[in-house]
Amino acid sequence: MKSIATTLAREARFDTSDFASAKEQGCGGFHLILSRRRADSRETWRGEFSKGDQQLTVIGCLE
Repeated sequence: MKSIATTLAREARFDTSDFASAKEQGCGGFHLILSRRRADSRETWRGEFSKGDQQLTVIGCLE
């Protein structure tokens, strides 16, 4: 999230299999979509992880 926040990108897509740390932790094979959002006059990020019928949505912000 930190590396994308400094760009003008509104959305980024990743496959966790591309990251060595995900493979080491057994988290490979997930698709991740990061989207920039505005909430209560602050910039937030929504991350959507998915793999088959598994899904996880997280929301984060930089202080």
